[in-house]
Amino acid sequence: MMLGVYVVYCMVVSILVLCADCSIGCASGRFVHESNNANVTYRENTSVAASLYDRGLSGDLIVIGAYGNNINKIWSIHASTKIILSFSKFDLEDGWDYVIVYFCDVVTSNVGDCTKISENTGHKIPKQHETNMGTVLIQLFSDESESNTGFIAHWTLEFTDDNCNGCSIDAYKSTAGDGPCQDCPPNSFGPEASNNKSYCTCNSGFTGPDGDDCIKCDVGFYKTKVGSSQCLQRDSIRQHDCKCNSGSTGNDRGPCTECAYGKYKVESGSNECTECASGTHSMKNGSSTPDDCICNPGLIAHNGIPCSNCMPGKYKDEMNDTECKSCFTGKYSATNGATTENVCQQCPLNSNSTSGSIRGTDCKCNPGSNGQDGGPCDLCISGKFKVESGNETCTSCEIGKISQNVGGITDHVCQQCPPNSHSSYVGSQRQDCKCNPGFTGQDGGPCELCMPGKFNIAPGSDSCIDCMQGKYSQKFGGIAEHICQKCPSNSDSTISSTIQPDCKCNPGLTGQDGGPCSECAPGKYKVQHGNSTCTPCPIGTYYDNVGAKLEKDCKQCPSLSTSLHSSQKIEDCKCNS
Repeated sequence: MMLGVYVVYCMVVSILVLCADCSIGCASGRFVHESNNANVTYRENTSVAASLYDRGLSGDLIVIGAYGNNINKIWSIHASTKIILSFSKFDLEDGWDYVIVYFCDVVTSNVGDCTKISENTGHKIPKQHETNMGTVLIQLFSDESESNTGFIAHWTLEFTDDNCNGCSIDAYKSTAGDGPCQDCPPNSFGPEASNNKSYCTCNSGFTGPDGDDCIKCDVGFYKTKVGSSQCLQRDSIRQHDCKCNSGSTGNDRGPCTECAYGKYKVESGSNECTECASGTHSMKNGSSTPDDCICNPGLIAHNGIPCSNCMPGKYKDEMNDTECKSCFTGKYSATNGATTENVCQQCPLNSNSTSGSIRGTDCKCNPGSNGQDGGPCDLCISGKFKVESGNETCTSCEIGKISQNVGGITDHVCQQCPPNSHSSYVGSQRQDCKCNPGFTGQDGGPCELCMPGKFNIAPGSDSCIDCMQGKYSQKFGGIAEHICQKCPSNSDSTISSTIQPDCKCNPGLTGQDGGPCSECAPGKYKVQHGNSTCTPCPIGTYYDNVGAKLEKDCKQCPSLSTSLHSSQKIEDCKCNS
């Protein structure tokens, strides 16, 4: 930490303008308007005093001598043009004293409203900073000791021609920079933005070198032109020889009055001013030529033809000889000689027209809409589309395709029906897509394949049909009942059976699932469907036939006799002991 800090802060201000020869300030013939001046303010958080910039294009802020410990100073520069900040000297206590630069979009001295651009300490000169417009804040911090020699900063405003205004017609400015325009000598004037005194030329009735003093013509002399020409001697200096000039009227010897708006007078004398031709009007007093008479709104001169009406589809809302303006695309007008854009009427909804259209039927239905020229135009319904503008009808999607879109403008809106469905109509919508035979599902899909043991004959949303009892099918997506095959002889199956082993041997028969099935032998029976073996008739009974289905089919032996299991005939019954 260093003790005894001596800091000098100096802001040097200059004004720079961008131009072809890179001169400083505005180009000759132009000056900086007051609104482009910079506002420079100063705020500090200590009791150290400092001088303050005046509002303007230049000035000085100088802080000299020991500025004390724990300093927090802020300088604010605000301008409506480009601000350039640079440093020519920089010597702060490295790591302890700082200069921080901020750019702000608003007028402020609060660093919290701004963006930090750089934080500088030590001895390295900071880089140049530039901002197009707004506020630049420069903040100085120091610690509790003093050292080093401070810094020097420069700020400049950089102007373009947009920031500079042309001198008026009675002034000039011959040098570039921020100086003011100079008045032309009395009784002279020049063009706007004159950059040399020689552009100041003597008015009529006065003579003298360009840029010099102008002297009034002597009695008996006159001068009608602007410039340095000499005054001419009149033929007579008697009052009754004075005639009103062209552009003015009145009695000889005066007084003379300028021709009013809408009139002109070519020759000198006492003749009345002439009315501008029909459909034209002059826009100034004292017109001396019919060329000052220009076409009224709604009229146009064309190919040497006097002012005539703007054609339908066009209008002219100004006093000039420019072309009539066309109604915009999507509008039309049948009005001749229209003087306002308000005559241009909007085409009906979903239609359009070319610029300059003259009738409602020029409005053609847009792609995706149909109707008569001039409307009304309705959007193509779903299942249809229309590619071109005009009165053609909407085109239907081809069979097997659908469209959910309203107002389709291309056949790309036509999509295939969902998988495993189809439509039988042109211009179909999604609900027109029916599930194919062999599938089931809601109209519009999705459609699911009929499972084995089922089939579906007709397109639509009907459920798949079960194969009947005693039949089975292994096929997916069956489309006819004949896919259901009969079970083998002497076997049966439940509805929707899917494989041959679903066919079970009937009661009274035995065999593998799916067959073949053979009848139970004499002396046996079988109650259930399936592949179980036949059950022997119980002791004391016999069965002398085949295919017994119930235990009660086994016959009882005669009284006082019995038999073994599976006895097949009455002779197997033996008398009891």
